[in-house]
Amino acid sequence: MARRGSSVADAEAEVVRLEEAAERWRSEAAVKSADLNALTSSHGDSVLGGADPRELHAKAEDLRILIAGALSAAESADRKLFGARAAVVRAQGLEVQQRADVAIRERDEHARKLQVLLSQLSELEGVDYAWVGPPEGATSWLVPQSAVLDDAAQALADEAAARRAQAEDVELGVDRPLSTYMPAPALTGTIVSVRGW
Repeated sequence: MARRGSSVADAEAEVVRLEEAAERWRSEAAVKSADLNALTSSHGDSVLGGADPRELHAKAEDLRILIAGALSAAESADRKLFGARAAVVRAQGLEVQQRADVAIRERDEHARKLQVLLSQLSELEGVDYAWVGPPEGATSWLVPQSAVLDDAAQALADEAAARRAQAEDVELGVDRPLSTYMPAPALTGTIVSVRGW
């Protein structure tokens, strides 16, 4: 069994690897560019000192090829970073979705038990019990466990969906905070009330 978070850690490690590779290739291009500048600025003096102009030209061409190759490798790593960063967000979303699935199962099991108890209470008392919102004008109220479980499950499900949407944008190079994808919070809270009293 994989350790929890290993896919996130693996995806983050790939991002670091690609960032380091891109930087390494950019540094290599900068060094070769400096070498090329030094070669071209001293070209006349070198020829005057007896250097073969063809060898200098060949060395300059080799440096241009190395610079182009290094810049191409850096650009390739930069392009791959979009996918790697999206993989991190997708892996984080998968972890959140797994937590949401557990929370939803807990909520549903609680709701099932609660429904059994409410049915028994209704049968015993001869009146119907039902879920309602807070009383009109109430400024505070007790929030039952079912509402807490429902809010927690919904928050995790919303975050998982937001991370999936964010991953699509990250892959395209769009970098927005996770909150951009989250639904607006809603005021929740429910109480049990007796009808007919």
